[in-house]
Amino acid sequence: MEHQARFEGDQFTLTLSGRITYQDHVTFRSFIETIDSGDVKKVSIELAKADFIDSAGLGMLLLLRDAVSQRQGRVSLVRPQGQVQRLIDTSRFSALFDVLP
Repeated sequence: MEHQARFEGDQFTLTLSGRITYQDHVTFRSFIETIDSGDVKKVSIELAKADFIDSAGLGMLLLLRDAVSQRQGRVSLVRPQGQVQRLIDTSRFSALFDVLP
């Protein structure tokens, strides 16, 4: 997985591309540490260029959501495509995240 991250006030935006798998768990831990160290209330995860996510990747999204929820914040999954969109739909993540087209 490749990623870019940026802060704007209380907004943390992640742009993820490629394959999101278990091998990315250390990177996700660093995202969570970054969120925990700041005053982040909104997280947007841009997924338009992500072409694959496995169950571990979904679990990492849930861990990130839990970290943000503890701060009464929200996480948005933005523009998921293809297999990523299908797995998000199948997993009913729209009940847990704001999924934006």
